Amino acid sequence: MEKYSRKVAKSKIKALCESQDRSIEVISNKILEWKEEYLKGNIGKPYKTKTDIVNMIDEDIADELAISILFTTILLGKTTFQSYIGHVASQINLEIESFRKAQLSAWILAYCDGGAYDIIAPAIGSMMSYSIEPKISLSIEDSQELARCFFLPPSKDKLNDWTNPFNGGYSFERSYAILGDSFNRHNYPIDLKTLNILQSVKYKLTNNVDTPQVLEDDASEDRIAQFALAQIQTRKVLKDYRDSEFSFVWKFDKRGRVYSSGYDINVQGDSYRKASLEFAKEEIVNESGMKWLKIDIANHYGLDKELWEDRVKFVDANDSILEALTDKADEPLLYIQAVEAYRKAQRGLPTGYIVRLDATASGPQIMNTLFRDIEGMKYLNVLGDSTRHDLYTLVAKTMYENTKDSQIWRDLNGDFAKVRKVVKKPIMTSFYNSQSKPKEIFGENTLELAEFYKALRKYCKGALEVQDTINACWDNSKDVNVWTLPDGHTAYCPVSKVLESKIEIPEKGMKIVYTHTVQRANPQENRSLCPNLVHSIDGYICREVVKRLNELDIEVSPIHDSFGVHPNHCDELRRVYRELLAELYESDTLINLLKEITGKDINADIQPANKDIAQAIRDNVNGYYIC
Repeated sequence: MEKYSRKVAKSKIKALCESQDRSIEVISNKILEWKEEYLKGNIGKPYKTKTDIVNMIDEDIADELAISILFTTILLGKTTFQSYIGHVASQINLEIESFRKAQLSAWILAYCDGGAYDIIAPAIGSMMSYSIEPKISLSIEDSQELARCFFLPPSKDKLNDWTNPFNGGYSFERSYAILGDSFNRHNYPIDLKTLNILQSVKYKLTNNVDTPQVLEDDASEDRIAQFALAQIQTRKVLKDYRDSEFSFVWKFDKRGRVYSSGYDINVQGDSYRKASLEFAKEEIVNESGMKWLKIDIANHYGLDKELWEDRVKFVDANDSILEALTDKADEPLLYIQAVEAYRKAQRGLPTGYIVRLDATASGPQIMNTLFRDIEGMKYLNVLGDSTRHDLYTLVAKTMYENTKDSQIWRDLNGDFAKVRKVVKKPIMTSFYNSQSKPKEIFGENTLELAEFYKALRKYCKGALEVQDTINACWDNSKDVNVWTLPDGHTAYCPVSKVLESKIEIPEKGMKIVYTHTVQRANPQENRSLCPNLVHSIDGYICREVVKRLNELDIEVSPIHDSFGVHPNHCDELRRVYRELLAELYESDTLINLLKEITGKDINADIQPANKDIAQAIRDNVNGYYIC
């Protein structure tokens, strides 16, 4: 495990560089020489900000900076000077703001020119940027292996529990429990219990890890070469983990969504990566589990919009030829993994197979529930009967019926599956304040665009009201929005702005424009509050699912609004999810969060909670809220 760590990577870099007469010590000494020359007044005119940064450099930091420079040189190869600045800056651990790190990177990169690399000035009048050309040659295989140090694989050893935001996960690497840049760090409470539960879950590899991944048809020659090398590296990592049990480090994003760490092996990866994983903890599949295995097979075949009973009937009718249908499945890798688990279950053998149930349009589902929009809750399967509603199909049909003669459908030849596909993307983004995608697809000020929004309002009036209510709470003067979810976890969302700043580099007589991000009140980000708040609530739901099922000794493998459990526990997962939707309906979560964000009373035309409706949500045993 530790062989993929930064520590080992640095040792390898040192060996590689010394084998080519590019000693880390030489560059480190060069950095210390730069410090001395600057403080003597020999490099440009001294000023306080730069002097304060320069005085932070000691021998240990100089060594770290030297390694970062060499690592960047090896990893990036020939590219722009700005790219090198950003990459080196991302590795600096000094307690200074990100732009100051960029300045420090620029200064030392300029002073160390001619060692492991050459800085190439652009031709006069070319409008090109400064670039860097390495003097270190390295095989692509070695470059790929070093790149993996940014994406550590899971751990075969017990991970450290999080008792504070800095001390969990890998024992050999100190990191923060919230992803993203330093702007996301804060001292408010976060739910470390969920992270510890998730990283206690053990996984193992399935038999599908040798199945080739799929490369896009129009891939370039470079892309094909990179893909082949990535496959080789993936195989190496998978070989190391073939017969092992392992667990993942988990972290939050700023909203409170959970993410597993890793690249070659990851819970939240593509179909190939999901198909390669199962729980290490195996169970004999019971009668309920057999039903959910059949449903899962049908889902991966492409029948996930069908009724429960029709999905089960499909498997029963094709039991003897399921393997032969693999090539016809929508998700062949996941389909055959499900079939293999089903065969084991038929033989009475235990399995650690993971069935994943996804929320039906999670964002508008949550938003309709927050607003207590009864009709909208039916269309999102929170309430209802035996009908499996699909929001994307509903909106597409309604819109298409009123615009079927439109030019936008001309090339689809009446194929409704293609119509639905066109409409799905703007639906997904609309509830998060995106106006560009609907306009891109349907045009601006067109009948088609009007009919699109008319159809959205028909099925999701409550969700759109929630969106408007949240948008009205935006404050242009704030550089961060903070709110506390019902479980006590804090969502901390800085408002950021992209700036172009000049970096003067007297070390090389250069001036460059550097693009960077700062935390700053920014009216242009006014559409961010709604998606951040809604995602924080789906993060809360996910954390509660993990914690409540853990109390029942049930393991969960989550991907935001998709929940993976052993087939035997799908019914219990669905019960917990219904309970959370009912609690969301009963509570004043939306109003409470917005009051905390704004510090003001919030007026919204939300109907009072009805205990019969809340009970109906809890009693919706056969609903399609997650399916």
